[in-house]
Amino acid sequence: MMQTVTDAIFQTTIFAIILGLVFLFSLRRRTEPLGFSHDVTNQLKGFAILTILFGHIGYFLVTDRSFL
Repeated sequence: MMQTVTDAIFQTTIFAIILGLVFLFSLRRRTEPLGFSHDVTNQLKGFAILTILFGHIGYFLVTDRSFL
């Protein structure tokens, strides 16, 4: 489905206003600490490294069998 944009600047302004209002209404004081603990972030980093490593190995095995 093709959609036409008649006035891009007006639509961008409306979007920015709505986004700004959502941001302002979502502001509140946090009582709990922001983010994860140091141990959890290290575990997530390790999981991300392994995921990327296995993803690259899988990609190269699909494209060329002589990778390993």
